[in-house]
Amino acid sequence: MVGHGISIVSLIVSLVIFSYLNSLSCQRISLHKNMFISFIFNSVFTMGWLSMISVGSQSISAINPISCKILATLVQYTTTANYFWMLCEGIYLHTLIIVAVFVGEQQLFWYYILGWVFPIVPVVTYAVARGFYFNDTCWISANSHLLYITHGPIYAALFVNLFFLLNVVRVLITKLRKTHCAESTTYMKAVRATLILIPLLGVQYIFMPAISNEYYNQVIFSFVSVFSNFQRDHLRKLQ
Repeated sequence: MVGHGISIVSLIVSLVIFSYLNSLSCQRISLHKNMFISFIFNSVFTMGWLSMISVGSQSISAINPISCKILATLVQYTTTANYFWMLCEGIYLHTLIIVAVFVGEQQLFWYYILGWVFPIVPVVTYAVARGFYFNDTCWISANSHLLYITHGPIYAALFVNLFFLLNVVRVLITKLRKTHCAESTTYMKAVRATLILIPLLGVQYIFMPAISNEYYNQVIFSFVSVFSNFQRDHLRKLQ
């Protein structure tokens, strides 16, 4: 709860900075803002859902399970939107560096569709399936295989981002080998900067399936996830 609270504050500060400084107004910043908003919504809904299912609020979840399940669905939607906005960041970066010669200004409309609209499909499918086949209290259990309805598209987005990241690094290294010594420093900085983008693109989450359901493993994964959010916020401010 504390981690999500700090993340919300830092994200709001970043949004204010991006909105206040007109010099930062561009397509890349627009994508950043949308991903910020998706993370803010996810933290807000997650905190609300955790409050309902906490030990001290068992009576609330028992009296009003529908609101619990709605919050659980919203958590799934915003989580899925998080990863697809990471994918949007990856697509934009890859297009900018690899195929920028062949395209003009990118159309952000399709990024909005991918980031906000597309996640609705797997999440609604998951909610309907969960209601029919695994309708436990507040949908607390994480052991249901129905979660792969939303996790499947998420893993696909992460692997696509991994491909984009590796391809960008490959192109930069290729250019590095062909340039003179004076230009090599610039490309080396570009390679290092691209590798720093790993948390931005969410590539580290590819290892999620390897995390078991044991309590301590879940705790470690939770701390890594929150730390990654902080690192993303810091990267935004550096940019």
